[in-house]
Amino acid sequence: AVQGWCMMNNTEKVLYIIKEYARLAYLSNSEYLDDRIKNNKVYLSGQITGNANYKGLFMFAETFVRFGEPSEVFNPATRIPENLDYMSAMKRCIAGLVECRTIIMLPNAYMSKGAKLEKEVALSCGLDVVTLSDNVITACAFNAVEEALKRLL
Repeated sequence: AVQGWCMMNNTEKVLYIIKEYARLAYLSNSEYLDDRIKNNKVYLSGQITGNANYKGLFMFAETFVRFGEPSEVFNPATRIPENLDYMSAMKRCIAGLVECRTIIMLPNAYMSKGAKLEKEVALSCGLDVVTLSDNVITACAFNAVEEALKRLL
């Protein structure tokens, strides 16, 4: 067991879970991802609208990607103000996306109208598209983080 687990509050537990599952997920995928992430600008794409725990899931994705040493990560969950309307948010997202080399599609991206659009734009602009659900361990890690967020927060 993790030393001090019982002494951690729920937020600390979630942050620990995110970091450790992101590490596991990256290690299971590193040979496939290293050239696609290292020193590149990377965009994260997934469901935000209608997802109460999107910030934690995007934190998992950003932590995961940072193990690959990108030059920059565009994380819409931290870059786009919550009070921005959908169209304005998408304009900012697309502007950020086209500046990147790689787009990381979170496992829940298929549930998002915006993420589907981002994938189409990425493909049209020649970006490298990485779908996290293609790796079973990464998809399981994402799902475990999602469950932890629901249970602990």
